[in-house]
Amino acid sequence: MIGDKFTPTELAEVRDPEDGRAVANVADLTFGEYVRLLEAPARWARLGLEIDRTLFCQEVNRVRVIRNNVMHFDPDGIAPEDLITLRRFAQFLKRLEQLRA
Repeated sequence: MIGDKFTPTELAEVRDPEDGRAVANVADLTFGEYVRLLEAPARWARLGLEIDRTLFCQEVNRVRVIRNNVMHFDPDGIAPEDLITLRRFAQFLKRLEQLRA
């Protein structure tokens, strides 16, 4: 959804300023940086999505938190409600992509 909407320079602008890594495309961004990118109304408008920007960014942020817990080896594993959140958001993104096609 965002891969072809922003230049590498624009993507690098949302990179964590403490991190000097190169940013060539959206795959080089973290989830937090996705949120930073899409929180700006002017950037959001480029996507042409007729959905609430704030709610969408909140959901991406929820996915970020869950992802970080999983990747940092939470000994309790993924909570059932977190798994539901991830599945629902993935389904939402799939439906959104189908509508845009």
